[in-house]
Amino acid sequence: MEFVDRELTCVECNKTFVFSAAEQQFFRDREFNHDPKRCKQCKVKVSGARGVRVETLVKCFECGIDTTVPFKPTGRRPVLCTSCFKKQPNRPQTESRSRNL
Repeated sequence: MEFVDRELTCVECNKTFVFSAAEQQFFRDREFNHDPKRCKQCKVKVSGARGVRVETLVKCFECGIDTTVPFKPTGRRPVLCTSCFKKQPNRPQTESRSRNL
């Protein structure tokens, strides 16, 4: 099947945008069944809120320095800075376990 560029209308801003042949091929390869509904600018606006990473200022439980963590602590467990976290003897290995399978 040969694809050609098509113009679609964005449901957010009502402007037309091009759904290129390459994008159509990508959609077909990924088995997406519907055309995009938003232009790239509106898609960024909509997904931008989800892409924001939370940074919380906390005090390390071990050494007491101020640090930031990429989550909001619940208070159930102590929060550690990167250095103290790496020193933990029973922390999970970061290497891939698939080598041992």
